[in-house]
Amino acid sequence: MTKWIPAVLAVSLYGIVAVAGAAKPPGPGGGGTGGGGSGTDGYVGKNLGALPGDSHSDAWDVNPLGRVVGRSYGSGMHAFYWDGAMHPLHKSAASATEPPTDVAWEVEAMAISGGTKQIAAGWEARTVCTPAPTATDPKNQTCESFAYPIVWDDGSLGNAPSASRLGLAEGTIGFVGGINEAGTIIAGDGGAEAGAVWTGPNWSRKDIPLSDFGYAGTFDSGIAWDVNNQGIAVGMVSRVGDYQQFAYVADTTNGGGTVLPMPGGFVQSGAYAVSNVAGGTVYIAGVVKPCSQSHCQDSRGIRWTVNVTKIGTSGYQPGYEILDQLAWAEGASDQGFIAGTMNAKPDRRGNVIQTAMLWKQSVGYIPLKPPKDGSDSTSRSIAVATDGTIYVVGEVNAAGSWTAAIWTIK
Repeated sequence: MTKWIPAVLAVSLYGIVAVAGAAKPPGPGGGGTGGGGSGTDGYVGKNLGALPGDSHSDAWDVNPLGRVVGRSYGSGMHAFYWDGAMHPLHKSAASATEPPTDVAWEVEAMAISGGTKQIAAGWEARTVCTPAPTATDPKNQTCESFAYPIVWDDGSLGNAPSASRLGLAEGTIGFVGGINEAGTIIAGDGGAEAGAVWTGPNWSRKDIPLSDFGYAGTFDSGIAWDVNNQGIAVGMVSRVGDYQQFAYVADTTNGGGTVLPMPGGFVQSGAYAVSNVAGGTVYIAGVVKPCSQSHCQDSRGIRWTVNVTKIGTSGYQPGYEILDQLAWAEGASDQGFIAGTMNAKPDRRGNVIQTAMLWKQSVGYIPLKPPKDGSDSTSRSIAVATDGTIYVVGEVNAAGSWTAAIWTIK
């Protein structure tokens, strides 16, 4: 994948699959069982295709109605909304007229809310290069990158709406990672702190302080990847000096944050999804890594369980469970279900076959297979309808082309 993202831990969004073989790390705080065995049922994905003119697509998020958002590409990068058919989501009016008008913007939809009025959020970005010849290099040029968090909240998503830009701190770029189910809070990066949330209906920005996660000077940047209906956000912060990434949970309503515990044998982590509060706790899906590089083998999916009343409390260590059959985990439901992608071994030719997985406490791992003509699958997000239907979205590799997919589990 060629997705633009900030300089944060992004193993999952680059589609890197860890190689199985490492022993399951033990962990204080309740972790390490890896689930209740392997599920025996498999579900076949539905290929969503791409927007007209494009050949590839990725599904980034799904809501409890089974509606999907993501990106479609091949003739540029375009945001889409799927409700049984593909619909484009356009860039903002500001970008449509911002010079130079001959340099295209890339647009992606990263998140979708539930409810009767569905709202989507994402980002638009481009790099503008201008000639700056020198005596030694007449073809020299200077380039500047621009990125803005955006929201589609004006009218039906099926009617190809234009986006509006969200506010940024001066001199920064921005990114959206998630939106809560209620469609009232958007999470991402828009300042110089650990991330940001924008609260509707006017989308006022509030930064998540870096100081919530350690002594002054410990971390120098971060990003929020998801937020729930109660304003609990998750993401990661970057340590000063070595840029190592650490997963966090933050209470953006009442203040306070906690760096999530790291199992033994791992040195980096990232949190990508958070459930709504149920019984005073939330479930968080993410990844832990045993090496300091941005891409490395033997990464594992993880589910943290957090008591929301203790967020920011000194010495608090949330419980966790390493999902040792997953290379990463990116979706968490209110029931504690996790959507992730299998920790696969390469074959004799070095090819790694990826398989999307659903993990349920009472069942274990359930494979989510590609359509009949496909070979691989990955998962990105999960939602559960009021009738108990589970929706998981991601991508499938059909005839050598990766396209968005949805799995429906009743």
